[in-house]
Amino acid sequence: MLGQPEGLTLSTPAKSLMTNRLFDALEQRFDDFDEVKDIERHGMSGGVSGFIYTYETREFFLKYEDEIEELMYTNGITYPNLLDCMSQNSISDYMNAAVWYAVECWAQDKVNTLENELSEEYALANAY
Repeated sequence: MLGQPEGLTLSTPAKSLMTNRLFDALEQRFDDFDEVKDIERHGMSGGVSGFIYTYETREFFLKYEDEIEELMYTNGITYPNLLDCMSQNSISDYMNAAVWYAVECWAQDKVNTLENELSEEYALANAY
């Protein structure tokens, strides 16, 4: 996946009002859980509708820039971290990498949350 340096794991996102706004937007966009699982497993580089073209990621970045940067700060990610493995270094590349990072973090959080809920339900169902 993009932008997560080796050994750095995503902390549970601080659900501030800002990240809630970002996560709410992603919740509305991604209504297919299989697509969310694909993002969580393979990252955004495979191509995800609405996040493929530079104009799409730029528009999303400009709308949620503060929220994306808050998420990055919370997880100890800087812009140079996002492009360590990429050869491009334009402003658009940074915006794209930051958007992809935010979506990947959200997808990871979404999948982990659902898996934990299912595990708890399974444990409760089998407790008796």
